This record gives sequence, structure tokens and C-alpha cells, in this order.
Amino acid sequence: ISYWDPDYPPLLKEIHRPPIVLYAKGEFHNCNMISIVGTRNSDRTSEDIAARISSALSIRGFAIVSGMAYGIDRFAHLGALSSGGCTVGVLPGGIDGIYPYRNRDLYEMVERSRSSCLVSEYPPSVPCGQKWTFTQRNRIISGLSSALIVIQAPRDSGAMITARYAIEQNRDLFVCPGNSFDRKYEGCHDLLKDGAAIISSMDDIISEVS
Repeated sequence: ISYWDPDYPPLLKEIHRPPIVLYAKGEFHNCNMISIVGTRNSDRTSEDIAARISSALSIRGFAIVSGMAYGIDRFAHLGALSSGGCTVGVLPGGIDGIYPYRNRDLYEMVERSRSSCLVSEYPPSVPCGQKWTFTQRNRIISGLSSALIVIQAPRDSGAMITARYAIEQNRDLFVCPGNSFDRKYEGCHDLLKDGAAIISSMDDIISEVS
């Protein structure tokens, strides 16, 4: 899908350095999208929250965007898939890659879904998992969506890079708070101090994005 194609996501055109080409695998739809990100080293409570939020938004017609990583990304995708909704996985490498490999079952579920897809700005055979591709990938995760939800993010995490992109791109930013002294939530607490909207119930999100 080229930048000049009518199927190119309109919000993505607004970001700094939008991809000239997107490679897609599956059913790509230009619908309302919301991104969900967080740490790979997630705890069970945050994983349940990610799945619950994702499922509720999917039922309301939103496509859930995330990065196909382990942890919060995985449960964001699973929440959408379990409710029969649409999810978009943005890859850190070629469109034919699987990373991390232990998430291969998730890749198979996305490919089997009739309403979901994988996307990448990289053509086939570009290796996944290179540090520079993660940073580039994160700007697309936030750029596709009108809002970004951050769930359990340490201060120096990839989720925080995505949050900074969302701020630069003028996207709505929502954050799930955690325990005051839990370092896995330090990034979330920093974002809340800087003015991000807190999520204390589903109504906090639904009322803003509907």
C-alpha cells in the first residue's frame, strides 16, 4: 500500500516521516484504530487489563493496534481476537518475519482471522528484532491510531518511546496506573505527571474515544 494509495491509513499520513510503502498480510481495513502497548515483562493483572480493554473496544468497533511482542502486546491482540474483532500487528522487520518466535501461535491466529492483519514498512527478508527497527516500528503503532493506551511500562521501555511518539503526533494518551513503588510502572507514573489521562474504569476510555 503506497502513500498515494486510497487505502493508505489517513492518520498515518499526518506523522513525521510516514512510511512511503506499507506491506500488509491479511485483511487491512481503514477503520477507527486504538493502540495498546506495555512491557514485555508483564504481570498477570496487567495482562488481564490489556485483554479486557482490548476486548471492550473491539466490541465497539475499534481495531486494536500493537507490536506483536510478548507481554502486554500479546494480550492486547488476544483480547481483540477473542471477541471476534479486528487487530493490527505492526512488525519490527520484514512482513514475512516472526518475532519473537514463541509468539508464532499469535501470528497464526492473526493470519487466520478474516478481519485482522500484519503490517510493516519493511519488505520480505528484512530480519526482525534489530534495535533500530523497533524504534521505527513504534512511530507507526501510535501513528495509525487516534489514541494510545499504555499499560504497565517501565521508565526505559519501548512503550515509553511509543508514548513520546503519540505526544508528538498529537494523539490522545491514556495510562493505567500501578503500585506507587513498582518500577514496572515508573513510566506510566511519569506520563500521568505530565498530563496523560488516567484509566480507572472502562468509562474513562469509552467516553473519550466514542
